[in-house]
Amino acid sequence: MVTQIQKKQLKAQAHHLKPVVMVGKEGVNDNVIVSTFEALEAHQLIKVHVSKNAPVTLLEIAYDLAGRTHATLIQIIGRMIVLYKPAKDRKRWII
Repeated sequence: MVTQIQKKQLKAQAHHLKPVVMVGKEGVNDNVIVSTFEALEAHQLIKVHVSKNAPVTLLEIAYDLAGRTHATLIQIIGRMIVLYKPAKDRKRWII
């Protein structure tokens, strides 16, 4: 569980990140889920860019990605989604 203070810190850290996963006109498919999961395992905090051509709303994509990757939705800003998943090894946690 991420507290509001931790969310604020994560938003600040995510500000300078570039998106590492792109969701296009095909929406959230298995390839996007795998890419998101791998990026979260490697970086813990990631940005996902959602194309204007996505078949469903930005909010639906955000909740779908967060739920299927067991990540925490930190922020939706513009066409970007910020996700956080703490490392299994507590020594690598960002916060």
